[in-house]
Amino acid sequence: MPRPTDLTSFAAYARALAGLTSERIETMRALAAEVEPYLEGVTDRFYARLESVPETRAWIDGRVESLRKPHRDWLTMLFRTDFGAGYAQTLMRIGDAHAKAGLPVDFLIAGMTVVQEALQPVVLAGARAKPFAEAARLASVNAALGCSLVMLQRAYATRAATPSPPRAA
Repeated sequence: MPRPTDLTSFAAYARALAGLTSERIETMRALAAEVEPYLEGVTDRFYARLESVPETRAWIDGRVESLRKPHRDWLTMLFRTDFGAGYAQTLMRIGDAHAKAGLPVDFLIAGMTVVQEALQPVVLAGARAKPFAEAARLASVNAALGCSLVMLQRAYATRAATPSPPRAA
């Protein structure tokens, strides 16, 4: 069965694939005010990791300051969105910019693990000694990042499926 092409269906597909239920979306939204003061630190950790790897450092060298705000804006959106068509469109646009720049898709995948790692202590802080709440928070963040990655990667899949124009002989 082909993947959905309209944005509403695609967003539903990405949510289903990542296990991002309406309850998990509500958990993300409930966390927004609690985590937002720490998102700058998450962004710091994200770029510190990218700068520590020579292959990724080459892509961001001299540009980190201009990239920080859009990254921070996305993190804020992650905790406030409905993960619907508008969010899918935004992430597909971001993914397309990454793909056009030639950024390898593995950078996106690894980047999500860095964000997940940096968010864990932040989302767990408000649920200390409540194992079920901790698990629900972590599952929600994991599903939200997974859904986001599916949406970001769509641009790469679309580009791979589009034939390149023939080259002149």
